[in-house]
Amino acid sequence: MTKTGFHKDGCSILTRYAVWVHLFFVAPLLSACLIENPPEITGTDSGIRWVLAAGFDNIESIYIKPLEMSTLVIDGLRGLKQIDPNIELAQDKDSVTLSIGTSLRKEFNVPKKSDSSGWADFAAEIIGVARTKSSDLSRATDERIFQAIFDGALGDLDRFSRYASAEIAQENRANREGAGGVGITVDLKDHRMMILSILDGSPAESADIHPGDTLLAVDGVSTDGLSPRDVVRLIRGKVNSETKLTLQRDGRTDNLIVAVKRSLIVPSTVTQSIDKDILSFKISGFNQDTAASLSRYLRDIKTTHPTVQGAIIDLRGNPGGLLDQAVSVSDLFLDNGHIVSTRGRHPDSVQLFDAEKGDLLQNLPLVILIDGTSASAAEIVAAALQDRGRAVLVGTSSFGKGTVQTVIRLPNDGELTLTWAHFHAPSSYSINTYGVFPTVCTSTERQSEADLMAALKRGHLINQPNYTARRNAENLDDAARSTLLKECPWVPGKKTETDWEVARLLIANPQLYAQALQSAAAVTTRP
Repeated sequence: MTKTGFHKDGCSILTRYAVWVHLFFVAPLLSACLIENPPEITGTDSGIRWVLAAGFDNIESIYIKPLEMSTLVIDGLRGLKQIDPNIELAQDKDSVTLSIGTSLRKEFNVPKKSDSSGWADFAAEIIGVARTKSSDLSRATDERIFQAIFDGALGDLDRFSRYASAEIAQENRANREGAGGVGITVDLKDHRMMILSILDGSPAESADIHPGDTLLAVDGVSTDGLSPRDVVRLIRGKVNSETKLTLQRDGRTDNLIVAVKRSLIVPSTVTQSIDKDILSFKISGFNQDTAASLSRYLRDIKTTHPTVQGAIIDLRGNPGGLLDQAVSVSDLFLDNGHIVSTRGRHPDSVQLFDAEKGDLLQNLPLVILIDGTSASAAEIVAAALQDRGRAVLVGTSSFGKGTVQTVIRLPNDGELTLTWAHFHAPSSYSINTYGVFPTVCTSTERQSEADLMAALKRGHLINQPNYTARRNAENLDDAARSTLLKECPWVPGKKTETDWEVARLLIANPQLYAQALQSAAAVTTRP
């Protein structure tokens, strides 16, 4: 894929911290902007001040809409009421008064609007004073304070901007980037920590660990009474380091102690099967290995399966993930042209992603299944391949999450996820609110499944949403937009095989497939 930036502003304020771009879950390094690491935190006061400085500075600079530093900081400090409901802040023109019940009333002068360093000092000072008079706040950890303050600062922005503690952020990073592990999944079964599956090619497979083994201990620490998440934390460690697993296996009276060397384990997001010469893929999310996994399945497909007729990709229930992976997955099926563009306030957020030559499916029919739980990165893939006339979409309208988030790693190893751009399909429409419309709608709100299948078998393409209105939604009046929201609605909890039946029928009928492909394709324009 190729990426074009409409502005060449360098790294701007992204130079001090690791900044990642993602969609709903999270993401890989967008550009080589990591220039300087923050200094080591050496004490509680300096630690709080440095984390708040990094957080507030980036929220004010990166968020998609302009924000006032004073509003961010004061809203954040008001979040301390989560910890002690008696904490009150009253703002005047040049001062803020902190009150804690009857025990404290103190006035603080506010910094200049543009003084981000001064605002960090201001917040740290108020926290320090409040801790001397609030027993609840004095007992709270720094992490609890960060959570309360960033919750307060981000609370009125949008639902996708949020703070993750160092512990949660570590798990987020492992999900998107991988972590040192052995390649097993575990869960509690009959009060035992059971190994459910082994990742192909993993250290666990090489060590002859079996699904169905009971995991009794990790490095001598008993798993009894632990949650699966706790056990995963015990197993994870530095890549190439060794861990010893104590196992109980059916048919053996003695326990096994197996030494396993950890490797980088990236959670699998792609599963594949083939039935009657039709490939089927389920993509559950987009992490750093998604495109590579799909590519491995697709390469030389006509050699390994010379009679293959086409492929179905199931994106239902896929909440999104990494921006670059959505682009790369789309690129696997395109030879050229636009995939997606992103536009925001910060110059680095304005990007255009184009495909490079190389359709791995070699122009065989492609059907993508979507529904109301297909979001963000999944919607990028669906919109790109539909607009470009490369895939037929089957199902219902998607979620409509058309914003891009940047993830900022803070000095305490926590993370801020901030909305910094909207993304647009190749034909320039925004995914936000209305989502992506399918080519063939299987919603029972429009027509019964039986009538739909009967019409398709007769070669008639029905249940097609209004693509013209969808692509011009920003120019419609309120009544038309309300009507648009009712196009091909998703019914929560409804499970149906109709999507699969429609997909197989389309692949088996080249004329109907070509008709569907052409009906929803758009003339793409550079934004």
